[in-house]
Parts: sequence; structure tokens; C-alpha cells
Amino acid sequence: MFIIGLFKKVVIADSMAVPASRFFDAVAAGAAPGFGDGWFAALCYSLQIYFDFSAYSDMAVGLGRMFGIDLPINFASPYKASSIIEFWRRWHITLSRFLRDYLYIPLGGGRRGAGRRSVNLFATMVIGGAWHGAAWAFVAWGALHGLFLLLNHAWRKTLTSVQLEGLRSWRIASQAISLACIVFAWVPFRTADLNIAVMIWKAMLTFEGTLLPTQYVGPRNAVAAIMLLVATLVLPNSYEIMGRAKLGSSTPATRQPSLRGRAGCLADQR
Repeated sequence: MFIIGLFKKVVIADSMAVPASRFFDAVAAGAAPGFGDGWFAALCYSLQIYFDFSAYSDMAVGLGRMFGIDLPINFASPYKASSIIEFWRRWHITLSRFLRDYLYIPLGGGRRGAGRRSVNLFATMVIGGAWHGAAWAFVAWGALHGLFLLLNHAWRKTLTSVQLEGLRSWRIASQAISLACIVFAWVPFRTADLNIAVMIWKAMLTFEGTLLPTQYVGPRNAVAAIMLLVATLVLPNSYEIMGRAKLGSSTPATRQPSLRGRAGCLADQR
């Protein structure tokens, strides 16, 4: 587990950081962002932050096992999620539990009606965003995910959602839509400056500049990012690899979590 995490950090995350930093630093210095560079740089950063956090979690779990300590898992292939609700069941699971237990539930959770439940969920995500740093960009990231969760819950209550739920083609489409929303929302998290994030968002939504990556990301890095994303979506995660190799812990603390278990309570509005 430790070696897998180390590989993720040194080889994958750090490699994706180079084109992402080149683009975001250029925009911060006054360069005009373009559509292609904006989306591909955001994708590179999405892969960077995923493999950073996933790597640290793997290394922590591996080190813990070296000393006979079973630490809870923190990531369960979040980019494979077919909705924002499912994403928050899979992403940074320990943080999601913390937000649920110390923010969402004390605010009233879902015990005071649907309207108050939605307010509590949105407020929790906004505060969770601010917890990452004292900048409006982090608040915007949390608010955006809060909005996505509310829209996701509203969509699930529609008849069309129920009719499409069992279709494999719809799951693929919903997975693509969810991933696009996640990548889009990472922009202010990376910039830590809301004004710069708005500039990049504008380019990403209005097809400003070239449609393909240019000097900041480059075709080679764009292809590498796409190949890495595909691998992330189809390959087993480190916990699954360790389970298949019979090297992982057999205790519940480090098993692959149930996606409908307690880890998902915040996103589920329970």
C-alpha cells in the first residue's frame, strides 16, 4: 500500500502538476485563458489532486499496517461516480463523515423538513469549502458542490430519472456529466482566487480561444491526461488490488466501503 501510494504521488500526481501549474500560473500572470487549455489544465489538476490525496491515504494506511494499526480508507474510486451524491460517498470519506457529524447533524440534518434539510446541506458544503482556506475561491468551490448536490437530489425525484436509472447508456452519460461538473468545480480550488477562476470558467463555457490545448498544456500532456483518466475509470483501486492479492487487512476498517453506508449520509441528506 505504501509503495502504491508513493508511486501515485511521485510519478502520477507530480507529472500532472506540471502542465496544470504552467496554465494556472500563466493566467495569474495575465495570460488570456482559452477553452482547450482551460478544460485540459483543469483535468490535469483534477488528476493531480486526486492522486495526491489518494497517495497520501494509501501511504498512511500502509504505514499504519506496518505498526499493526488499521486506518479507515479515505478514497473509493471517486471519479467512477455516476452522480455528485455518489462522488461524495467516495471522495475524502473521513472529511465527509466529519462534516456530517459536526456540521450537518448539529444544524438539524434532515429532521426538520425538506426545505431546512436542503439549507443545512448547502450550508455544510459552504462551510466545508471555507475550512480548506480563508479565500472566497474555496467558499465558491463548496457552494458549487452544494448546488450540485441539491440539483442531484431534485433530479432523482423526477419521473425521468426513475425511467433512465436502469439504462447502462444513461449511467455512462451521467458519469460523464458528473465528472465534467467535478473538473469544472476544481478551478477555484486550484487558483485560490475567485476573479481568476471566473476568467477561466468564462473561457471554458464560451469557447474562447482555441478548442485544443496550446503551449500551456500541449498535445502530449493532453493525451497523457486522457489516458490516465481512462485508466482511473476502468482499473481497480489500490484497496481492490490489495484485496485480490490477499495482502490487505481483513478488518472492516480497511475494507472497500459500502457506497450506501454511513460514509454517504451527508450527500444522502439523511
